[in-house]
Amino acid sequence: QIPLQEIVYFESRLRLVTLNTPDASYEFYGRLSDVLSALDELLFVRVHASYIINMDYIHTLTDTSILLRTGQQIPVSKRYRKELRAKHLTYLKWRADQ
Repeated sequence: QIPLQEIVYFESRLRLVTLNTPDASYEFYGRLSDVLSALDELLFVRVHASYIINMDYIHTLTDTSILLRTGQQIPVSKRYRKELRAKHLTYLKWRADQ
């Protein structure tokens, strides 16, 4: 069991999903769509066919990539760009109200 706030992002290659934390990575077999459906939609967003990120870790957001606070750069695909912008705005409003 890994607390949600420690998960930085998920990466999928074929059917192997890698859960990344600041300190470690864990691999398991599955589908990103199944992983996303089990996560808090206020915190996690799919940004690419191969990536789901935790919005708590966003440092810089551009149209083509995300720089995470941990230093990783994650690509943003055109398909998910609009949804990412909308969900990130909702996330920022939600964080401001806390």
